[in-house]
Amino acid sequence: MRISVFGLGYVGSVSAAGLADLGHQVIGIDVVTDKVKALQTGIAPVKEPDLDELLKKHLGTERLSFTTEGKAAVLNTDCAMIAVGTPSAPDGQVNLKAVERCVRGIAETLADSDKSEYTIVIRSTVPPATTDHMATIARDILAERNKDCQLFFSMNPEFTREGAAVKDFFYPALIVFGQDDPAAKLRLDTIYQGIEAETLWVATRTAELVKYTNNAFHALKVAFANEIGRVSEAYEVDSQEVMGILCADTKLNISTKYLRPGFAFGGSCLPKDLRGIDGIAKQVAVDIPLLRSILPSNEVHIEHFKTSILSRQPTKVGLLGLAFKNDTDDLRESPALKLAANLIAAGVDLRMHDVNLELHYLMGRNKDYIDDLIPSWQAHYLA
Repeated sequence: MRISVFGLGYVGSVSAAGLADLGHQVIGIDVVTDKVKALQTGIAPVKEPDLDELLKKHLGTERLSFTTEGKAAVLNTDCAMIAVGTPSAPDGQVNLKAVERCVRGIAETLADSDKSEYTIVIRSTVPPATTDHMATIARDILAERNKDCQLFFSMNPEFTREGAAVKDFFYPALIVFGQDDPAAKLRLDTIYQGIEAETLWVATRTAELVKYTNNAFHALKVAFANEIGRVSEAYEVDSQEVMGILCADTKLNISTKYLRPGFAFGGSCLPKDLRGIDGIAKQVAVDIPLLRSILPSNEVHIEHFKTSILSRQPTKVGLLGLAFKNDTDDLRESPALKLAANLIAAGVDLRMHDVNLELHYLMGRNKDYIDDLIPSWQAHYLA
């Protein structure tokens, strides 16, 4: 395949060299002249192990070249991969000006060309719906010029780490393509041929969001470990040993458990122990904002469900399952009961039932919890 790569920073320069190594004919484009000149001599514009060697391997062959001329690159390729920066604005919004500038330039070039089809792959990290928006921009430009050129758009998020980007390119955990047009899949199915990794074809918005999800999770893990580290240090506990034990549990801790979106958590352990570790930290004047934010986040999720239900303006609502999770009758800090209390307070005619709840066994803290939270609960319960 003939591919042009727009943007030659950490992602683009590695992608261009990697695609050339896979056998494609690649033209790398950047608006910074000094960066392009360096690449033309086999010197990467970023510090990345093995990248210089990969560049020199393919420079001077038909597989890899670099230029500042985007128009010429588009005319001599069948696919453009956009890997320009998407920095944060002061308010946290994603700046998409460089992506849009590339898309407009590609569309304007195609409008004046004899090409009948072209594929545009967005590799930059962009918010959901960006690919759809960029496709509309490009197609509108072609329509205004009365140009009949079929465009195929796809989102291909990158999961390369700085310092290990070349290795991650050739040995990824997954390859993800977002595409809403099956025809785009036909044109991109072999782009990473030779790399042994599962390829997932998903909707473009899914592919766009998964990169943010991945990086948010990585940041979460670092912050979590550091907060545990600070608490450990204050109590003269070996934090490496604590986290080593956590990581040794691959059944619940380092696994897919608890990583499926659903309802809120509750029960006798998680809320109690989150409050407990916050109390432990306060005793030694250690701030743990991440851990302390988990319970409020959980309450927001319950509120979200209440709002979603009320937005439908129901006359009656049935709630099946009152315990904090399946296959138990433990009502303590049950998010379902909190939801029930909120709905009743909002004036909803609620009926509720739990197949695991036997009323004659309801006693102790279980009974105290539901009595305190919903004093009138028996009027809403269907035995």
